[in-house]
Amino acid sequence: MTPMGRAGTVDEIAAGALYLCSPASSYVTGEAHVIDGGYRAR
Repeated sequence: MTPMGRAGTVDEIAAGALYLCSPASSYVTGEAHVIDGGYRAR
């Protein structure tokens, strides 16, 4: 049901969590990161 045509893998979901735990996200506040393969963009 997603535009990507497949379910996300554990690695793909974990990458989003790792980003939020990394110094790269130090300036991110109050943001909702949707990792859904484009489902909400349809």
